[in-house]
Amino acid sequence: HKQVLDYKRANFELMEEELGSYNYEVLMNDKNAEECHMILQDKIATATDHHIPRKRIRTTNNPPWFSQEIKRFIIARQHSYRRFKRYQTEPHRQEHIHACRVVKRTIKSTKRSGTDTRTSGRAKKQVPPEKVAAQKTVLFSNPARRPHDGIDTEPNSVA
Repeated sequence: HKQVLDYKRANFELMEEELGSYNYEVLMNDKNAEECHMILQDKIATATDHHIPRKRIRTTNNPPWFSQEIKRFIIARQHSYRRFKRYQTEPHRQEHIHACRVVKRTIKSTKRSGTDTRTSGRAKKQVPPEKVAAQKTVLFSNPARRPHDGIDTEPNSVA
């Protein structure tokens, strides 16, 4: 989060009154241009702090195509990687490979659709619910215990 000035709620009349109440001739008497500039800058900063409130805004470094769905798939990929590293079995390796492919495929399709999730909050292109359910079922289940659910995991396949 970051704090910024909220100009919509600012009281410019009181700020102008405060800045007008100073006797600048006395404040800047016998001072060079740099000292006068520093005094004026300090008075404006003080008035700004007193009369313009601050608001907190949420900042993000995520690219425009990054969505909650992609974030969930990345977290699932990380979990599958940890399981594979911990158990070192072929089913866990296959699960991790599949999770990597799902993340890559989802990112590619989102980038291709030109979706900007920062402005709208949701993707413009809607994925059919049955496809999402099938991806989640395969992604979050252990492939050794569950039969293949129709999502092709071959390296040369096209989703």
